[in-house]
Amino acid sequence: MAIPKTHNHFFTMKRALFFICFVACIWKVHISSAQKGSGIEYYVNAQNLHKAKRYDAALQQYNKAIQAEPQVPDYWYGMAECWWDMKNPAKALETLAKCTEVKKEYAKAYELAAKIYETAKAFDKAGAQHEQAFEYQKDPVKKIAAAVASATAYIKVRSYDRALAIIEKGKSLQANNPDLNYLEAKIYNQQKQYQKTIGALNTFIPKLPSSIAPKDLARYYFELGYAYYCLEDYSKANEFLQKADIGIFKPRVYELSAEYFFKTADAYAKVYEYEKAREFASQAIKIRPNYKEANELLRDINESSEEIMKRIRAQMDSINKEKNPEKRSKMHCELCRNQFKAGEYAAAIVSAEECLRTNQKNIVFVFYKSIAQYKSGNHTMAIFEMDKISKVPTLPPETKAMMLFALGLMYKEDKQPQMAASYFKRMNGTPFAEAARIELKALRKVESASADEEEDS
Repeated sequence: MAIPKTHNHFFTMKRALFFICFVACIWKVHISSAQKGSGIEYYVNAQNLHKAKRYDAALQQYNKAIQAEPQVPDYWYGMAECWWDMKNPAKALETLAKCTEVKKEYAKAYELAAKIYETAKAFDKAGAQHEQAFEYQKDPVKKIAAAVASATAYIKVRSYDRALAIIEKGKSLQANNPDLNYLEAKIYNQQKQYQKTIGALNTFIPKLPSSIAPKDLARYYFELGYAYYCLEDYSKANEFLQKADIGIFKPRVYELSAEYFFKTADAYAKVYEYEKAREFASQAIKIRPNYKEANELLRDINESSEEIMKRIRAQMDSINKEKNPEKRSKMHCELCRNQFKAGEYAAAIVSAEECLRTNQKNIVFVFYKSIAQYKSGNHTMAIFEMDKISKVPTLPPETKAMMLFALGLMYKEDKQPQMAASYFKRMNGTPFAEAARIELKALRKVESASADEEEDS
């Protein structure tokens, strides 16, 4: 039986209506889903604006992405990078904290936070962030890099136990990692656990590939040589320090050499800083017992006061017997040297003045007079005299350097550290360079301690 046309039309309309309803439902679901997950479009826009350095516009797009999908860590991280590029570390760190709230194991967030803290020299916090990155990083190479970075940051603030803990974790994954083994040895040296350094490096160095370049081996040999040096096994120390005498380690090796200690001793002796001269000359001889020049200098410094006083008495007798005023004046010159050496500074000033009466151009005795004034506590006159003679245009370079170094010491004793530093900095390339660097280091240490006290008060 045939179906009527009107009935057939009814079924067609019904199918069409069903199809329209079905499409509408699908579209509604799609629209709802798009509204909930539309953050990606904003995020892509934000990234492009960020690359173009249109930071404010980028932040607006990051915000929209986060409003649409607050649980996506990439959006928070992108915003944190934007704040960092805008030189707003506080906002960057705040945003990174939100990022790790959303996803605790988001390693990149800890890495960026560590970088921000390192820039601020907050190395303890940087170390902790690198440590978090190590915990959550999946890439094995980046994981070890995080351990190295964490230990390095902790070392800078002397958090040695925390550094060793992260090194141990790193070595559990890669026992022969060169950086971790080096940092471990370095820490042992800084903790004065020299035998541990020696044991660790004597075990590790043979494991390094034979193809490794000498410059890459230098850091291990330096720490090993330094450990032997601190144990006063100078023969062994020299064996390894010679192998470390390359590149950036060259100046550090030199500062552990007999030559360095002798030059420093000689510099201090020339300005009559005998205590420091004695200390450095003695160390030079410890390192190299047969060091002729160092032994001679130490003998001169250590000459008994009895012998010096004996000479002074003989010279005084000769002066008193001399009738010629000019000869008497010249005899005071040698007397001045001995009085100076005996520490009789007031008498040395009188002798220097008497010597200068007939030898006005002999600036050596102005130098003696100035040093004697300084040693007697009259810093103002000492500085005035030394400054005046240091400006004589015909001075030999080494003599001028000696006077400028002495001026640095005088200003330091007179509690004028900035003036002292300005003179010490002029000593590069002179025989007083080593001693000047020691003095500058001491000044920086005092300055740093003063700054810490101000922060605590």
